[in-house]
Amino acid sequence: MSARRTLLELLDAALRAVDGRVAVASALARDARHSPIFAIGKAASSMVLGARAVLGGTTETLLITKDGHVPPELRGAAGVTVIESAHPLPDARSLAAGEELARRLQALPGDACPLFLVSGGSSSLVESLQPGHDLDDLRALNDLGLSAGWDIAQLNARRARLSRLKGGGVARLLGNRRARALFISDVPGDDVDVIGSGLLGRHQGQFDSIDRQVVANVERAVQAAVDAGAARGLTLEAGTRRFDGDAAEVAAHFLDTLRATRSDGVVWGGESTVRLPARHGRGGRNTHLALAMAMLPEEFPMALSIFLALGSWRLARANVDITFYGEGFYSNRRAQYLTLLTRPAVVTTLPTGAATHRAGSAFH
Repeated sequence: MSARRTLLELLDAALRAVDGRVAVASALARDARHSPIFAIGKAASSMVLGARAVLGGTTETLLITKDGHVPPELRGAAGVTVIESAHPLPDARSLAAGEELARRLQALPGDACPLFLVSGGSSSLVESLQPGHDLDDLRALNDLGLSAGWDIAQLNARRARLSRLKGGGVARLLGNRRARALFISDVPGDDVDVIGSGLLGRHQGQFDSIDRQVVANVERAVQAAVDAGAARGLTLEAGTRRFDGDAAEVAAHFLDTLRATRSDGVVWGGESTVRLPARHGRGGRNTHLALAMAMLPEEFPMALSIFLALGSWRLARANVDITFYGEGFYSNRRAQYLTLLTRPAVVTTLPTGAATHRAGSAFH
């Protein structure tokens, strides 16, 4: 089996371990009394499928997710209202989605026990702003966070200050009504007051009756990849903690760890940060981290970073050309798991599909 195939299989095992459909259905197996469903996030569709499999296929559902993230079986399904919204940057649709969510919460009957399904991306997908703030303020905050290299906790905390929904806003609208909230966590520490900018977090100084549970997280995905490696005869080591911080520094940490390990490889999960320049191309944190790793001119054993792999896969699917300028050469390392170009001076990603050659080599 090829090295590439092995890496993809390990990645697939990690993703299946945090599949929203399975995680939610398992969490609801002993408690099927909740209605209606409010699902917000990039994984909202899979979470809804799991919930409706347990609660019933006609359960009233508001599904707010990213463009292109709604499967055919939910389009036009009985009781399902779909709102496709903006991510990663909010727009007018985010505000419309927020107003619809707030309207439905305020109209809930007294005996309702709603189920909330929250996953990554909620911060951008749904918003209702405090009086005196508008979409320009929200966009300016996002731009500031990206240019400053804020981590997700910093950015979400600042977003919550502008919002009627974030930072415990939904809990405030619910009052003392019973509810349940299931989360797929994409934040360090799985803090429900941070996931989705605290969309279903606790409202400061207020008691609530929301039962909160994280049903999937990065650690579960990492362990699944390690286990899948063991089933294939590989000895993989789980990273000791989620990675975070500047992408270039994370890449250097990866290399130091790989130098020291006696395992066949290391599996990491987490989210790095980047400082976005005024003029930037396509990509994101994952792409930046993948390229930062590629620039390190060292030999190391097989490495799998779950989010790095996802970024590289998305980069390839987008047909983005990667051009390295400077002195360098290709070298195949252990089992051909990684191919590196050493000592590049500049790395540029080109969204146009046109390769550029300047005293270096270009490859897809």
